[in-house]
Amino acid sequence: MKKVSFIILTFFVVSRIYSQQPSWLSILPQAKDFLYAVGASSPYFYPETTKAKAIEDAIFELARTIEVGIKVKQVNWFEDTGSLFSGLSHFAEEYEEEIDSLLLNLVKSNCEVVSEWRDPKSRILYVLVRIPVKSISSDTSFAMPDEFIYDPSLAQLRVSRRGQPVWIYKVPTSDIAIYAVGAADRHYDPAETRKKAIQNARAELSRIINMKIQVLLDNWAVGNNVFELGYSRRISRTVSQAKLFGSQIVGFWIDPKTGANYALARMYKKSLIYQIKQITANAIRQNPPEQIVKRDKSIEELLDDALNQLDRELEKLNKK
Repeated sequence: MKKVSFIILTFFVVSRIYSQQPSWLSILPQAKDFLYAVGASSPYFYPETTKAKAIEDAIFELARTIEVGIKVKQVNWFEDTGSLFSGLSHFAEEYEEEIDSLLLNLVKSNCEVVSEWRDPKSRILYVLVRIPVKSISSDTSFAMPDEFIYDPSLAQLRVSRRGQPVWIYKVPTSDIAIYAVGAADRHYDPAETRKKAIQNARAELSRIINMKIQVLLDNWAVGNNVFELGYSRRISRTVSQAKLFGSQIVGFWIDPKTGANYALARMYKKSLIYQIKQITANAIRQNPPEQIVKRDKSIEELLDDALNQLDRELEKLNKK
């Protein structure tokens, strides 16, 4: 009888350990030599199909981490209710993303599966994959900056006593990155719930960044003494509406009571600043001003002056 009790107790302990969400799903691992990502898949009839789909999802997530263009726009439409005097106006968000096929092939050829976990309730399979940073070398079009690998602020995050990641109710603040949280209510397909939470996290990150960019560029438009105000503002609008590349999902959590999903996204400030400068420079080159305040300088010299002044505004981004 003692032997049977021991077996039952052992099974109970193992079941609890197996059912517990792994730490790498709540907070993504960080390392100097590897870049990590998590993929997921709903259960298929054949287990190998489920794993292949989860790995494919992780590959796409790694590619998004390195370079993804995101654009979120609000659209509305009018629904005729049949009444002469009434109708319903609906608003929705369109989420667009752009991933390079060459990047996907690069990731697929160099990534490896580190760990996997199946949720005992939803039966979703999660996989943790990684890719060596050296494989994303400067020989390709997708070089990884050094500061993209590790953020001390993320390393300090923890899970609360109730099992919730702290970032659920307190978005991380960092000197080198911008963070945002997205959530999604429970869907009949748990994989779709996860996908929506991740999209909402990236959409929220995009909104936060666009607001910051708009303020910085408006300040630049008013304060710069190179171009006329009207022209500078047109350039600032062009830049603030452009797609920004490179965002990473570094945290994920499922509420065991409601089934709601939460995702934590980030973008590094240095990468953001570099993109803003590049987009601004290209916008000015493609649409040079009709009237130049300083006629004794070439457009390239004026561009250098304008970007130097933009640097002073972008420096504020590192302090917020």
